Amino acid sequence: MKVLCENNIRSLSFNNIIQNIQHKYSIGVINDVKNTAKSLNDFQPDLLVLRAENIDSVVKAYCHKNNTKLISVGEEEKGDITFNQATERPLPNLKIIDFKENVDKTDTSVFINHPEFTFLANFLAKNYNVKIYGNVKINHPQYLGEITDVDFYEILNRSKFSVVFSPVNIYDSVLLDTYPIAYHPNQIESCKTFNNLISLADCMDNILEDKSDIVTLKNQILRDNSTTFTISVLERLGFYEEAGEFRQDLEEIQK
Repeated sequence: MKVLCENNIRSLSFNNIIQNIQHKYSIGVINDVKNTAKSLNDFQPDLLVLRAENIDSVVKAYCHKNNTKLISVGEEEKGDITFNQATERPLPNLKIIDFKENVDKTDTSVFINHPEFTFLANFLAKNYNVKIYGNVKINHPQYLGEITDVDFYEILNRSKFSVVFSPVNIYDSVLLDTYPIAYHPNQIESCKTFNNLISLADCMDNILEDKSDIVTLKNQILRDNSTTFTISVLERLGFYEEAGEFRQDLEEIQK
């Protein structure tokens, strides 16, 4: 399957599928939408992904003539499937499991990338035995600096507990068998959460690892993730053979 997409598409749904299909199929990028017609003729995609405002009669005519499936991104439903950014959500990426190694898990690691949570990170540094990472500098010896994505997964893999401020990092932690303590405005079933300093202190003071919680969360993730979403999208578009390949991958992970 060949996929052609507009450059810099801001869509969680698009990210959820592209992070999977890029490992298996050819991906072409349209850097200037003025060249869409030429890109279509040169690349001859099976699947085209464009912002709704850039889908015109020429694009629709090409897709109809060449049986090219079309995903539109935006509120207007102009494609075979529409990714509406207003209703999107990030999904777990099962590729994270590739970073899993058999190591001793000892650390409590804190990952902070938003200045609004600096006071919480400072509180953790002053009161608990934690290691803090991220692009928000904390003036404390327990702050160990900025890290790359690979560093993040390697650190998470050897951590027993993680304190995270992003829903995606909850998924990452669980997939690497690290117990997450997560910032979230609402309670999350089977996961310790905090939304202020008091609830954070309560989580840290009662930090008991519960394997049953990890199992429950992991089972939820294995049912609802970027791979299951990709399978659903491909099947809706009629790419049943390609969907079957991802289904086999999913079955291997679930064994």
